[in-house]
Amino acid sequence: SLANVDKTAFFRMPNYAIPLSEEGEIQAGEMGEKIKEHFITITGSEKPPEGWHCRVWTSPFTRARQTAQHILNRSEGWVSDVHESIFFAEQQFGVFEDAEWDEDGPKITGKTKYIEELEYYYKCASFGGRFWAKVPLGESRFDVCKRVCNGFSYLHRDANKYGIKNAIIVSHSVTIRAFIMMWLHLTPEWFEEEPRPPNCSVRVIDNGVDKGYIWPPLNK
Repeated sequence: SLANVDKTAFFRMPNYAIPLSEEGEIQAGEMGEKIKEHFITITGSEKPPEGWHCRVWTSPFTRARQTAQHILNRSEGWVSDVHESIFFAEQQFGVFEDAEWDEDGPKITGKTKYIEELEYYYKCASFGGRFWAKVPLGESRFDVCKRVCNGFSYLHRDANKYGIKNAIIVSHSVTIRAFIMMWLHLTPEWFEEEPRPPNCSVRVIDNGVDKGYIWPPLNK
């Protein structure tokens, strides 16, 4: 996103409004090509088979909408349509939205009236428990996991009512890991240890099995 190349973006606009950067637009297009190539490989067909339907479910954040559109534009029929769900939005970082983050949590400079909340967050992080720590006026990773589960009903309805067996989820770092954790019945410890996904990466889950990343090529 623009915030990856311009850290001042968080000070100038809210998180949900931050768009893709120029490099992000290129990456999203490349990702769309890789998804198309993946479908060609697994079906053995250069064109979508009869009855093929793959739906994109995207976060309503601006950069996610832009990414979903790139996927659709590059799909050559392999992606049928794009729907949105608020349940796949990024973690709400509350008053720490414009803070720098690392493995321990937000890095706050200067004064903050939320010093007790910040100390609690760091205490949780020191015991490997960032998963449980809620940020002031925002969400914990635990909250995101609960929210993401509400979006599963869309996928089950698509499969059971409309026969849509293939779905692409366009989302964000924390939410993607929350989705994987809850879909595959993994643990909070898995979440704490799982690295954040690379920008515009593609990870395949097939029949409840994590097949790892197909783009970019990673040893996972």
